[in-house]
Amino acid sequence: MTTEFVPFVGDTHVLQNPKNVARDWFMAIASANLERVTKGQTAQGFWVIGPDGTFYGYNNNRSKERVEQMLDRALAQFRQSPPKFVAPTREELAAPSATKAPQGSSVVRVHARVRPVPVGCADSNKRVSRDHLWISAEEVAALRGKKVPSSLVGRIARFHLVDNVRGEPDMWSAAEVRKLEVLKSAFVGATARFEVAFSLATEGNKRGYEGRLEVELKSDDRNRIVRFRGFASGTAWGAGTYTPEPPNGKFNLVIAMVETEDEVAKAVPPQGILWGREYWQPGVDPIVR
Repeated sequence: MTTEFVPFVGDTHVLQNPKNVARDWFMAIASANLERVTKGQTAQGFWVIGPDGTFYGYNNNRSKERVEQMLDRALAQFRQSPPKFVAPTREELAAPSATKAPQGSSVVRVHARVRPVPVGCADSNKRVSRDHLWISAEEVAALRGKKVPSSLVGRIARFHLVDNVRGEPDMWSAAEVRKLEVLKSAFVGATARFEVAFSLATEGNKRGYEGRLEVELKSDDRNRIVRFRGFASGTAWGAGTYTPEPPNGKFNLVIAMVETEDEVAKAVPPQGILWGREYWQPGVDPIVR
């Protein structure tokens, strides 16, 4: 991978759905070589593609042996029919990134765990999930002005209080936010603290999560977060579309949030950003005491 290929990791949703230069390039290749893509299905998987768009291989399997076999075949085809050199166009060079956090925003890393893991449940419940929370400079400014912004509380509830331990979660719709109440808040200098009671559930209560969220953060004069400690704990139940095999009945789900400044965190967007404007304007109005 380090000597014969140029590794690239991309978000299928970014490369398949929104209109952008990278999407146009990739989807033309995917549609021509993977029938299910033409039917509107996912293009996720391992691809080997030349810079000129030449297709050399595809696999959507986690088996180490099958992936290595695909890479061997692709490399052989590459050597037999190498791609042409294609210089990037001015439009491609100027294209903005679809995955960079907006200017001035802060990034918080989010992890979820089933803890304790009930005896006898699927091993997938032992995993730790990873996501990122974006917080705007305007929201930090509101906190510095001693106000808990509704948009931030709503964003955390809908897009980050989710059970993504076993796979990609179903995000909560605005209608599924049954309760969202800021029980108390305190502001001392540049430090803000608030506690939220939440209850999230689908129609018919087939899937849900309810509990408490506590947040403490510190910001600087540029409206950037320099320290963030968030912790949610509560009772969850049910399986999502792509998060099968949860523990039977109700189980304890904990979610931790901490600030980060590493380059990966700045480049990998929150999964909830797929909902576009709703991520920033979640459409819920939490009660603030």
